[in-house]
Amino acid sequence: MRLTIVTLVAALLFFVGCEEDLSPLKKDTEQVKINVSEPQQFIDSGKHPEWSPDGTQIAYTRWSEETRQDIFIASTDGSAIQQMTFDASEDIHPFWSPDGRSLGFSSNRIDQQKYFIFTISVDDKEIKQISPDTVKVQAGDWSPDGHSIVFCGQFTIDRDGHFLGLTDVTSDKTEYILVDGSYEGWPKFSPDGSKVVFESIDNISNIYNIWTVNTDGSNLTQITTEGGEYPTWSPDGEWILYSNMESDNYDMFIIKSDGSEKAVKVLDTKDANEVRASWSPDGKSIIYDTMLGTEKVRPQNSGTYLINIEISE
Repeated sequence: MRLTIVTLVAALLFFVGCEEDLSPLKKDTEQVKINVSEPQQFIDSGKHPEWSPDGTQIAYTRWSEETRQDIFIASTDGSAIQQMTFDASEDIHPFWSPDGRSLGFSSNRIDQQKYFIFTISVDDKEIKQISPDTVKVQAGDWSPDGHSIVFCGQFTIDRDGHFLGLTDVTSDKTEYILVDGSYEGWPKFSPDGSKVVFESIDNISNIYNIWTVNTDGSNLTQITTEGGEYPTWSPDGEWILYSNMESDNYDMFIIKSDGSEKAVKVLDTKDANEVRASWSPDGKSIIYDTMLGTEKVRPQNSGTYLINIEISE
């Protein structure tokens, strides 16, 4: 892959515990300097990657049959691959419980026209539905204290609108922390569990931007103004990593989590889309989807990639 910002020297292996060889990607900002390594493919057919809390495994979605997607787990060197789901449906968007013993995911296994949030035990593969039957969902995330799962979706009966919902995994009680007429998607808890970052589309301009909100629904804050999708937090909560389509492709950016400074581009790969990233628990690496084309045609040169990253201010 050829990067269009600067020429990067070759990197050593990206995996946990290896020595890093970082070369500068972008220095022309007074606020921050970012060094990244050259992208390295992790899984050639994987997508929706999520780092485990202890940094030793990656959960991801992969096509296991022509019309079927399942959840898999692999070690950070790409070995020890385990298939977690086997249902004749679409099981996508995995996310970890904070203790690493369970995974959440979205699935249409009950109704082919609707997705719901489920959890699965890593050890015994026990599956439980989390989101209510009265909504259809897109993606979710587990709170750092392990008590709740946040998810985004749309009501199907009784009321209108899109929402961010918060379900207690013990009582199954769901609270809707944000409900309005705009789409809210890709929610992720902050490392301290006090906030949720998400993407939302403006119904007039048809542009997505990044927002945060407290878990009680207060302090709704717009973080980006020039577009943004697929947000996630840095492990220290200082940054939000996201994708944005500036021209013909999605590139990767970071911005201060309070939106106080201008966003900085992290990665710009020619003729490819960099989306749905996950930051490693130690903050040193990022795994993400790269697609040449659309997901529906599953292009040959798409998959999950890794970069090492170093940020200094």
